[in-house]
Amino acid sequence: MLFAVLLSLFALYQSTSICDKYSKALNTTNKGLVTTVVNGVVAKVTATGAFTKKYFDGTKPKGSTNFLDASNSAALKALVDSLVQFFGGGLACSDGTITKYTGPSMSKVHQKMGIYPEESVFFNDQVIAVLAGAGVSSADLIAVRGVLNSFNRDVISQSICDKYSVKLKLTNKQLVTSVVGQTFALITSSTSIILKYFNGEKPPGSTDFLNKNKDALPGLVNGLVTFFGGALGCHDGTIAPYAGPDIGKLHKPMGIKTDEFNFFNLQLLTVLRKSGVSMPDLRAVDMVLNSTKSAIVPVP
Repeated sequence: MLFAVLLSLFALYQSTSICDKYSKALNTTNKGLVTTVVNGVVAKVTATGAFTKKYFDGTKPKGSTNFLDASNSAALKALVDSLVQFFGGGLACSDGTITKYTGPSMSKVHQKMGIYPEESVFFNDQVIAVLAGAGVSSADLIAVRGVLNSFNRDVISQSICDKYSVKLKLTNKQLVTSVVGQTFALITSSTSIILKYFNGEKPPGSTDFLNKNKDALPGLVNGLVTFFGGALGCHDGTIAPYAGPDIGKLHKPMGIKTDEFNFFNLQLLTVLRKSGVSMPDLRAVDMVLNSTKSAIVPVP
């Protein structure tokens, strides 16, 4: 899952190097900074009780390397070194202290691991915690979180999206479009507490998707489908990657409150429950949804 982080950040910061920015701020080399981040993340994701420890201790997949066994210290060092290299490229480190990464792609690394959505969310949480501890700004953390979520399709192999698409005999796009459509009907009903964000009422002068600007509605729906397609790990190729604006920048002018954020999530989860999604899977989706809260609900 560390590979997901790196490619995500590369896409986000390809024009402005986050590596150089924070190396300079902390008065350290690129290698010093990235090694600190990698070691911090590895420590968190391999700690006792961590969802992700089983991917490092040889438990899952069965027969994989136990990087935590003292006898495999060389393998752990090689893993950390490769991650530092990958971070170095992903974060556009430029001071020459990190050599080029030449390992496998993110999807190839994760394809046999059987990672669940809640495990991916947990991992992302640890990355954010380490970056925050290294002095990364709140604005940068919000952007990183959004991009991390968009890479779930390459990390999660036991995808809720794929699972229920097969069960209901639908493509990923058909399934997610149906869920988005049903959810949209609920959040734009006359009793919805967030109707005002879709009818041009709030913020004043915003797009009225329900009346004056109905021609903009397909674009909104497509944006939601591609966003949730990535967040839910859809793999069948029928949903394009999300290419819309950063969700933090998109929602910042709206002034969304916590109860409104929770209302949206409840409507989506209600649709999924009525579609036959199990309670464990609903909890996993809820975790994914709540991971976006810091980007959508402004801090008081």
